[in-house]
Amino acid sequence: MTDTRKENCPIHGDYSARVNAETGRWTRCWGCVEAEIQAQEAQDRQREKAAEAGQVLAQLIDSSGMEGRMLRASFESYEARTPAQAAVLAACKAFAESVELDGGRNLWLIGPPGTGKTHLGSAIVSHLIRERGIPAA
Repeated sequence: MTDTRKENCPIHGDYSARVNAETGRWTRCWGCVEAEIQAQEAQDRQREKAAEAGQVLAQLIDSSGMEGRMLRASFESYEARTPAQAAVLAACKAFAESVELDGGRNLWLIGPPGTGKTHLGSAIVSHLIRERGIPAA
């Protein structure tokens, strides 16, 4: 015969606890156990979703064709040294936030070598991929 005793859970109220013959430990409130199981399952689903999102992000970045320093380019890492560069940075950010791929809008970055055209173009692509989930290829 299994030993039982009345217990009171502050959350779920009265329940019958049983002793485990092998361990000698008393069972816990089933409502609390069920809540813990549900919380763990929700956490597992969240981890799976995050892993899937990471895989999708990796695929989008891989298919973008960006390599090396272009992968590290961001709006935050761009150094606008002149007011004109600051204005171009703001225009690139606004473009990346508002562009729709079927909208027909374009942005041209024209200037002498070393002014940050490649950096800003890569930052736009990176923003579209990382922040908006839009493929670049």
